[in-house]
Amino acid sequence: GLMRVSYVLGIIGPSLVAEFAWSKYQMALVGTLSIGAIFVLPVVGRLTDVTGVRKMASIGVIAAPLLFAALTRVKTIEGYGALYFLIAAILVTTTPAVYCRTVVQYFVRARGLALGIAMAGPSLAVALGGPLVNNFLADHGWRAGCLLTAAIAAIGGLAALFLLPPERRGAV
Repeated sequence: GLMRVSYVLGIIGPSLVAEFAWSKYQMALVGTLSIGAIFVLPVVGRLTDVTGVRKMASIGVIAAPLLFAALTRVKTIEGYGALYFLIAAILVTTTPAVYCRTVVQYFVRARGLALGIAMAGPSLAVALGGPLVNNFLADHGWRAGCLLTAAIAAIGGLAALFLLPPERRGAV
């Protein structure tokens, strides 16, 4: 989800600044582009209601590895900004805003607990996997770190899609 994206973009940021001599101000300015997700989230939420979790999540599952791989080709702050914006806008389809609809459909009595566990998942993934990605990036460079993230996103996304139960008709 976006937390994973923010973490990865945060750990490659210093490498980009060092390699391309971008200023910290430029990087901070690019970071403000993620505010676009505020406007995209309600649209994605509604489209999830209309088309279903699997279709909306598939957008992010397909886009995430491609966008992370595309980061390895960045050379200008404008190119990075454009990719950053696309990542922030498109990968909202990999957030709890989409996946938690399934939780709401299948849990009634323990819905709060189920939602809490589902919402904790991305944070747990970053807490456990973040240091591994960070160490890999330190050892192999930011481009290799982006490719590792692309692979993790592809494998994790496909697993999530595979594990999704069928949509419940007439649910919420």
